[in-house]
Amino acid sequence: MKHLRILQAGPMLTVQDLGRKGLLHAGVSGSGPMDAPSFRIANALVGNTQDMAALEFASAGGTFEVAEPVRFAVTGGDVDIRIDGSAMHPWESHNLFPGSILHIGGLRSAVWGYLAFSGGIDTPLILGSRATHLRTGLGGHEGRCLRAGDLLPIGSLDAMPLLALTKPWRRSIAPSM
Repeated sequence: MKHLRILQAGPMLTVQDLGRKGLLHAGVSGSGPMDAPSFRIANALVGNTQDMAALEFASAGGTFEVAEPVRFAVTGGDVDIRIDGSAMHPWESHNLFPGSILHIGGLRSAVWGYLAFSGGIDTPLILGSRATHLRTGLGGHEGRCLRAGDLLPIGSLDAMPLLALTKPWRRSIAPSM
């Protein structure tokens, strides 16, 4: 199974999907992304369905590495993204290969950012969702914010994203202003 290693975690870095609905009667308020359109676009950029889990962060992303090739996208606002020191653009998908370090700096035009990986973050479903719900400690990774040293499973790629990783390309969706 593919994994993502967190080398440095930005504030409020959590696993999110579209969330849990209809559980308020059981004391679980709605969860999911703070900026659903940016979350959905991040997933679309890497070929995921809109409900697959991705990472949400406040203000700054962090530093990450993978053991197997994967596509990723960062959305939410304007942000400094670097792979081994080389600048990448937000709102586009990029390839990340083993041995490379992905760094996501501070957001300049938004509070919430999203980091999606092809195949999605594949943590266990809890009450029908992978979303982290901090108040109750449900979902995500141990029901908490992510921190350095955490290892997250990435889901399997389908045939199209695997083919895409063999050829240099990128997909871009510019945000509407």
